[in-house]
Amino acid sequence: MANKTIIDNFLSHGDFEAMKMLFTDNPYFSWFYQNGKEYANDDFFQFTHIFYSNHNPNSQQYKELKPFLDKLQVNALIRIKANLTGRENSIRLGEFHTDSLFKCNTAIWYLNTNNGKTVFEDGDEVESVENRMVIFPSKEKHTATTHTDTKTRIVINFNYL
Repeated sequence: MANKTIIDNFLSHGDFEAMKMLFTDNPYFSWFYQNGKEYANDDFFQFTHIFYSNHNPNSQQYKELKPFLDKLQVNALIRIKANLTGRENSIRLGEFHTDSLFKCNTAIWYLNTNNGKTVFEDGDEVESVENRMVIFPSKEKHTATTHTDTKTRIVINFNYL
């Protein structure tokens, strides 16, 4: 796993439980339908929540992510986006992509364990394990697979310096 760091139990137990409450037990948390994952109409769909983009917080819940920002030692944010996908009948691989046009870090945090994965163009794979974080250079092309074993798959994607 050259150029990739995997950290299990990334958040403390208390912070992790707070994140589970925010995303799964909060009827006021907003998810927005996207007709595509890597690009519009790409035969996938997902629900997203943009916490931060265009140099500004875009969400009232942005402040809830402070434990992540502190632990990642973020100097400058580019984007923070949560993705929620639903269970499918089979595992499908998405399109390889990068999250940023310039050099930065990408970190993906997994809220729940499921049989979906993050797959890298170089062949490396990271399993979706609750409270796991994978950090890698933004230039690394990656994609997600669908999942078949849980109702939802929820990740947060951080792009930062």
